[in-house]
Amino acid sequence: MRVLFAPADYQGTAYYRMFLPYQAVKDVFSCTYRLNIRERDRDFQEADLVVLQRQHYPATVELVKNYKKEKVFIFELDDNYWDIGCDIVAEYWTPQKLKIMEEIMSECHMVTTSTEPLVDLLTKFNPNVEVVPNFVIDPQQEVVPPKKKSDTLRIGWAGGTAHMVDFTPDIISAIKTTRRLYRDKVQFVFLGYVPPELVGHVYYHEFVNPEKWISSLHSMALDIGIIPCSDTPFNKYKSNLKFLEYSHAGIASIASAIDPYTRNIPNKCLIRVDKKNSYQSWLNAMTRLIKDTELRYRIAGDAKQFVRHNFLWEKHKKYFEQVYRSAFLKYSNSL
Repeated sequence: MRVLFAPADYQGTAYYRMFLPYQAVKDVFSCTYRLNIRERDRDFQEADLVVLQRQHYPATVELVKNYKKEKVFIFELDDNYWDIGCDIVAEYWTPQKLKIMEEIMSECHMVTTSTEPLVDLLTKFNPNVEVVPNFVIDPQQEVVPPKKKSDTLRIGWAGGTAHMVDFTPDIISAIKTTRRLYRDKVQFVFLGYVPPELVGHVYYHEFVNPEKWISSLHSMALDIGIIPCSDTPFNKYKSNLKFLEYSHAGIASIASAIDPYTRNIPNKCLIRVDKKNSYQSWLNAMTRLIKDTELRYRIAGDAKQFVRHNFLWEKHKKYFEQVYRSAFLKYSNSL
C-alpha cells in the first residue's frame, strides 16, 4: 500500500498529527510526506491512501472529488476552528476557508481527530469520524538540564500564542504573588509564548522547531508545569497533549478543570484548579506543590508511568499501521 501524507504546514500540530504517524508506518508502507499535493505529481498518482491535514484550497476539493473512486482519502483535523477565541489565530480562518475545508472533509472517506468531543462536532460534515489520540515521543537529542541550586524549584509553561486568552489577570497575579512569596526558592520558566504582563518576571526560552520541542521541554528540568485553560468552546475540544508532554518529562502538572484535563486522566496524576481559574485557587495549587515535596514527586511519578504505558509513540507504531490499513481495507472495497 502506498500512503501520501499531506500536512498543512511544518508546525507543531503537523508534527504530532502527521509526521509522527508517517514515521510510525514509513517502514511498513511505501510513504511520502509533503506539502502542496497536485494531481500531476507522481506520488499522488501512485498513492492508494491520501491523508490530508486541515486543507482549505479549492483545488483540493476538485482533487478529492475526481479521485475518491480510485483512492481512499482521510481528512485529519484536531481543533475547533469554528470557535477559536484567539483573534490572532481566528483571523486566518475566514468563513470562506472554513467552508472549503468543510466541503473537502465531506468528500473524504473518513476523518481522524484527537478527542471524543471533536467526533461529535465533525460528524455533521462526515459520518465516519475516528479518534486517533496524540502520543508523545522520547527526546531525540541529548538532554542537558540547567544548573540550579538544589533547593530551587522550577515552575514552567510551554506553548504558543493561541493560549494568550488562557492567561487571565487572576492567573498572572497568582504567578507574580508566588514569585514574590518564594523569591529565590522558585523560578518561573516559559517556553514559546510569554504573556506581556509576565515579561521580566519569568525566564523565557524562544520557540524551537517541533522535532526539538520534547528535548527542550525535558532540558528545562521543571518541577511543576502549569496548564491554565479558560472555559471556552475552543479549549473544550482540545486534547490533553500538554499534560502528556509535561508528564513524560517527569513534571507534576496543575491544570484548569475543563474537559481535556477532567476526562480520562486519573486523579492521582495531576492537581486540578477550579475551571473559574480564580486567583486564590491557582495560588493555593502552586503553594501546595511547592511545600509538599512528597506529593509533587508522587504526582510526577504516577503521571509519567501513566503516559509511558498509554501514550508513548514508540510503543504504538503498530496502532498507526492498524489505523491506516483498516481504513484502506474498509473504504477501498467500496471504490
